[in-house]
Amino acid sequence: MRRPRTFVLASAILFACSSLVVVFATGVHDDAHEARVVRAQGLLVDLAGQDADGNGIRDDVDAFILRSYGQSGAMRGAAEMIARSIQPALAVDLDQVQDTAALAEREVEVMSCVSDALGPDRRGDFEQMINVITDKTYDTSARFEKREAFRRHASRADFSKPSRCDAQQQRVLSASL
Repeated sequence: MRRPRTFVLASAILFACSSLVVVFATGVHDDAHEARVVRAQGLLVDLAGQDADGNGIRDDVDAFILRSYGQSGAMRGAAEMIARSIQPALAVDLDQVQDTAALAEREVEVMSCVSDALGPDRRGDFEQMINVITDKTYDTSARFEKREAFRRHASRADFSKPSRCDAQQQRVLSASL
């Protein structure tokens, strides 16, 4: 008995579609997706840069702080705190709203802490320090763009909380003030 051509075609298409469903249901790797994830992770590493000593500050920024503020323990400590507070914006997943907001809140706390600790007499030094450390941290267009995206996403943060220096920050800043 000969089957009509449409029946054979329909059977073949149905078999092919059911095979695809089985393939997708069993979790076959999507190489293109995996490649995008790897590239994104590499981009985040490139954006964040090298931190060989693991102190939370990119190595080139660390070296700049040592050269620029090495003579004053308080100013160097303040510069390191600022750099440590703004560096994580380069590696945060902006889709993680809570993480982004928490980093933004932490950044504001650190800035407030440093400003209070250095006092009004050093306000100009503090503002210049923020500008210089920010420029060094976001020194490429990709890093700057990531920072701007971070700022847009961080608008959901709660900046109404009172800012205080924690015990570690107090020790760093008061050591040589």
